[in-house]
Amino acid sequence: MKIGVYISYCLIFILLILSFCNISMYVLLIPCTLISLFFLNILNGKIFNNPGCCKFEFCGYMVYLIDKKLMGNHNVATVGYKNPIIFIEKEVNDVLRKENINALIMHEIGHINQKNRPIILALKYIGLSFTCLGLHNSIYGENMILNIICVIGIMILIAVKLLEKENEYEADRYVLTHGAKKDDLIEALLNISKLNGNKQLNMTHPALKNRIEKIESFN
Repeated sequence: MKIGVYISYCLIFILLILSFCNISMYVLLIPCTLISLFFLNILNGKIFNNPGCCKFEFCGYMVYLIDKKLMGNHNVATVGYKNPIIFIEKEVNDVLRKENINALIMHEIGHINQKNRPIILALKYIGLSFTCLGLHNSIYGENMILNIICVIGIMILIAVKLLEKENEYEADRYVLTHGAKKDDLIEALLNISKLNGNKQLNMTHPALKNRIEKIESFN
């Protein structure tokens, strides 16, 4: 569902290839970022909204049931920053208990309330652009400053991954501090993992074992 992010990454990859011929192409990273923000903030999932699909309101947020997998997985996800919309893949809704679904929706609301999401997106683009500049320099130049910038870019990307994983833990904590039970959240995560063949959802999520241990440690 994060089509803006996918489009941006595709454009960045194309620009990376073109940049090996002309370093000035990096200036187009700015419109890539704007395109991503356009899809994430302005459209807010309206492209995907089917008037006939099931939808309901939960704690002031609109939740939509959709037939398609979310980013290739059976999952729950949020689209948009300004007016976020929560999507639940229909098979997830059919398999999980109501308490599990409520816990997952609260997890997404926890993400919505995290104020650092736009900052993480910006840092991700900065890290990518710095790294690309360094890669270009390693092939076509010997500029020490650009080599340092490349290292900084890689460090930024590592920091972004750590922040994204920490956001997952904080969203889980949000669930437990707003009335949900640990067992309901853990059961929801285990069932989603089974639906997806026990594979890691994506790189932004901690390992399921670590996540469950963290949830159990919350007071």
